[in-house]
Amino acid sequence: MNLVDPSTIREHYSKKPSRVVLDVLPDEIFEKRHIKDAVNACVYEIDFIEKVTTQEKDQSREIVFYGQNDQFEAALLAFEKLQSNGLTHVTVLRSGIENWESLGYPIRGDGFQADLLSGVFKASIEKTPYAGQAETCLISTMASFFSRKRPSSSKMTNSLEERQ
Repeated sequence: MNLVDPSTIREHYSKKPSRVVLDVLPDEIFEKRHIKDAVNACVYEIDFIEKVTTQEKDQSREIVFYGQNDQFEAALLAFEKLQSNGLTHVTVLRSGIENWESLGYPIRGDGFQADLLSGVFKASIEKTPYAGQAETCLISTMASFFSRKRPSSSKMTNSLEERQ
C-alpha cells in the first residue's frame, strides 16, 4: 500500500492540483469534519467505485484518500477496492484525518471529534430507567426454566445411547 505523509499533501494545496483528495468515511462524518477541498465517496456504499470514477475522470491523476486513522479499516478497504478495479494511482494518507488535524492543517466542518473510548466500563442496573424490572425479568425466567418438566436421568441416558 502506498502511504503519503500529510506534509506532502499540504504542499499540494500551494501548487496546481495534481492530486484528488478523497474522504472515504461516511457522509455524516464528512459533513462534520474533512480536509479542505476533499471530496467524499464513502467506501462502505455499494456505488463507491462508481462515485470515485465519476468524480475523477482523469485516470492519470493520483487519488489520495484517507479514513479516520490507522485503527480503522476504511482506508485499507478503499485501497483494496480501487486497486482491484484497475485504479493504480492510489495512495493512502498516513494515519488519516486525525494525523492531519493533529499537525494543525486546515479542516472544514463543525469540528466533530470522534474519540475512541477505551478501558473498563461498568453498567449499573440501579441507574437505568429499567431499575427493578431486570431483577423481576431474571427471576421470572429462572422460575420458568426450573419449573419445566425434565426427563429423568435414565430417559436422558437412553436417548443419548439411541443417538450413537
